[in-house]
Amino acid sequence: MIKQIIFDFDGTLANSEDIFHHIVNDVTDKFDLPRFTPERYKFLTSIPIKQAIKECNVKWYEIPKYSFE
Repeated sequence: MIKQIIFDFDGTLANSEDIFHHIVNDVTDKFDLPRFTPERYKFLTSIPIKQAIKECNVKWYEIPKYSFE
């Protein structure tokens, strides 16, 4: 039985950047949005989330649509 779950959002325990970049581009493909280059992905992950949402021209209330599809 699993008793603990470790979340590694910043890649400290495992280098997960490549997989997240791949997932982001899967979502952009699904919704016919521009794909993220590695440079754009790095930039967006280095700024505050509110600024990243504005940079992507996404409305805050649309985020669930992209998250749960």
